[in-house]
Amino acid sequence: MYSLREGGSVSKPPLLDESNYSYWKARMRAFIKAIDERAWRLILTEWTHPTTTDNSGNVTLKLEETWLTDEDRLANYNSKALNVVFNVVDVNQFKLISTCESTKEAWEILQIAHEGTTAVKVSKLQILTTRFKELKMHEDDCIANFNSKLCDIANESFALGEKYSDTKLVRKTLRSLPEKFAYKVAAIEEAVDSMKLDELMGSLRTFELKFKKDKKENGMTFRSGVESQSNQEESEDEGELEESLARLTKNFKKILKKMKKKGNFKISLGLGSRDLILRVQNKLTQIRREEEFNAESVMDMVIYKQSVQTP
Repeated sequence: MYSLREGGSVSKPPLLDESNYSYWKARMRAFIKAIDERAWRLILTEWTHPTTTDNSGNVTLKLEETWLTDEDRLANYNSKALNVVFNVVDVNQFKLISTCESTKEAWEILQIAHEGTTAVKVSKLQILTTRFKELKMHEDDCIANFNSKLCDIANESFALGEKYSDTKLVRKTLRSLPEKFAYKVAAIEEAVDSMKLDELMGSLRTFELKFKKDKKENGMTFRSGVESQSNQEESEDEGELEESLARLTKNFKKILKKMKKKGNFKISLGLGSRDLILRVQNKLTQIRREEEFNAESVMDMVIYKQSVQTP
């Protein structure tokens, strides 16, 4: 049974911690824009306190009660956005922005604290580039997990100012797939330049599900055939063993009869003819049990060949 999980709240902004800034930044952008698009614009352009200039050219801050309607409206948008930012940081981070009067100022302080200066951004982008090049999908991994890892790198790069194109992500995905996807990759490569990443992932998930289903069905059929063949061979072996034991018993009795007639043979109480026959029978049974048949590697090879030959 599948368990249902709730998503993020549309009425509560995500909380910023030490490791989720890129995620928080994207969510906060959408959250503030949902409150009011003009509130987000003030983060881009910055709100400044209204001022007035006297006859001597001196600039002074205007009293709030003297603000014009437009000035009052802009200040309200700034207050809405700043209130959101103040409520999504912990105490230590709040100390960094507690004196800020404009949302843009607070936003940039948090951005530098988590993304660093230009030099730090370049260093982080280089690390992400290395992670991107080294990313591979392992045989026991699934498309969903690989897609999540790839999107994490792409999102972090985007937050630092570098966006990966769909073509680059699609080509990286095709180069990183394991051997079981070889047939599918060959079929997709012709249309790679016009394909979106989500389209590719959907196609690969479908192929993955079909591959697992075929492997399960072929595995059951293969095991059934192996068991049937094994049972048949076992029956034949048992027949041959019984026939051999019968001949051995018959010959052994003839030898005993001849030796008794000569008078120079006496059956020991410790090991009679019946005990000897049983020992021989047990030895032959042990030899038969040691001849095991391991079909697992053969089955995997047959399933793989069938899957790559099926479009």
